[in-house]
Amino acid sequence: MLEVKTCRDSPTVGDEIKNVIDELSNKDSYVLSLQLDYRDNNTIFYLNRLKLIEFKKDMLHILQEKCSHVFISYENILEYAVINGEDVIDLGVI
Repeated sequence: MLEVKTCRDSPTVGDEIKNVIDELSNKDSYVLSLQLDYRDNNTIFYLNRLKLIEFKKDMLHILQEKCSHVFISYENILEYAVINGEDVIDLGVI
């Protein structure tokens, strides 16, 4: 089961995303999409494959179901989105 945590010193976007995810009736159908400033495409995390999304003071920590850890500095995230998985467009490699 996915847990979303925020801390007192984390950016307010963490609280907003936590509220959106907590209100979803079927989290398994959604993804967390991050536009990172050093990538051309968004980075997609399927919510049904995550254990934890933690908004820490200085970084975002994502724990995936097979115990892979992702740490991203907020400075490198340009955009956050919670999207229905059916709306994700895979452009593939051209």
